[in-house]
Amino acid sequence: MMPIRGPGWDLALFLCVLIGFGLLALASDREGRTLTGQSPSPRRKGLLRAAGWPLLVAGLTIGVAGWRGNFGPVVWLGWLTVAALIIVF
Repeated sequence: MMPIRGPGWDLALFLCVLIGFGLLALASDREGRTLTGQSPSPRRKGLLRAAGWPLLVAGLTIGVAGWRGNFGPVVWLGWLTVAALIIVF
C-alpha cells in the first residue's frame, strides 16, 4: 500500500525536477540560445549541468524517502513527465 504523504513532499519533488530540467535545458546550445538569446559558454554549460543533474537525483531521493523504494521511483518518474511537458510547452 502506498503511504499517503502531504503535498509538501510532492511540491519539493516537483520543484527539484522542474528546476533540474530547466537548468539542463539552459545548458544545451539550441534551448540556451532560444531562452537567453546567446549560446552558453562551455564554462556556463558545465555549471548548469553540474547544478541540474544533482537536482534530478535530489528529486529521486525525496521520492524514495517519501514513498519508500517501491513507489518512490514511480512517483519521481511521474513528476519527471509533468516537468518535461511544462518545459516543452
